[in-house]
Amino acid sequence: MLITARVDRGELALEYIAELASTIDARPHYTPRMRNHICAKWVTHCDVGFKYLETLMLTLGDLFEDRYGKEHKSVKLYKMLPDRPKRHRRKGKPVPLAVKDFERYQNDPIRTYREYYKKDKERFATWSFSEPPPWW
Repeated sequence: MLITARVDRGELALEYIAELASTIDARPHYTPRMRNHICAKWVTHCDVGFKYLETLMLTLGDLFEDRYGKEHKSVKLYKMLPDRPKRHRRKGKPVPLAVKDFERYQNDPIRTYREYYKKDKERFATWSFSEPPPWW
């Protein structure tokens, strides 16, 4: 979503991303995904959302590297990109919730997603390299 946001903002060209991806043997090349997803729109149009997702992605990348002993290719590709241009600060928008037909807890996206995963996504939730989180 971060790279898609930068392409959609006109900061990067798809051809440039594809060229970079080919240098690290990324499969098979970068293509924007889920452009119309509510969270993708939030990240594209809200700098606060972009920075939040960037921090989350880099943190998850650190966890991946700790578990598997190598850098995830998406993180490697992201780190190869030039710095983002300075943009005027836009007022932050609330985190969009992409949970259809599920109870939403106002002003608490973390609780909403925790409950969503416990009730709707339990079938695939496994922890191979750690204990389940305390909220589980």
